Amino acid sequence: MVMQELHANIVSRVSQILTPGEEIQFIVVQQAIAGIRPQAVVLTNKRFILYLPGLIGAKFEDALWRDLLDVKLSEGILGASLYFATSKKAWTVDKLPKIEARRAYGLAQEREQEAIETRRQRQMQEDQARAGQIVVGGIPQAAGSGSAATVDDPMAKLTKLKSMLDAGLITQEEYDNKKAEILANM
Repeated sequence: MVMQELHANIVSRVSQILTPGEEIQFIVVQQAIAGIRPQAVVLTNKRFILYLPGLIGAKFEDALWRDLLDVKLSEGILGASLYFATSKKAWTVDKLPKIEARRAYGLAQEREQEAIETRRQRQMQEDQARAGQIVVGGIPQAAGSGSAATVDDPMAKLTKLKSMLDAGLITQEEYDNKKAEILANM
């Protein structure tokens, strides 16, 4: 009964700070220690929140999932610990029930993978923009490259292709295939 009341209290408090469209997905609460109010890890669809009760009131620390760089789970004899890290801060909450900590870890791992993919996509877009590239038919081409002299000049094509490889916009395999095609058309 005490754990249900504690859980309901945490849900009530955290619900007050949720943003529009944000929903609680999972909560894991520290195992009770006599005289100490337990901390909790609250996972929402937008961020993870640490509920840190004090003598008077509570403190909330949070980070958006997109900022998550690492999450780790460690288990000991008496419980588990969850570690969350962003580029600005790292948190560890220990003395968590193992089964619940594993579930929270699994959910956080999914969000971490989504964040990695989002950052990778963003980095590719920034690299293409920085190189002045426009993707046409899956092959990046420089913006404004349409003059007849450049289009027909194999040397210009090979030079542009090499710069695209060096910028990481195409793979070595794509470079080799396109290079062979250009040389075959000479």
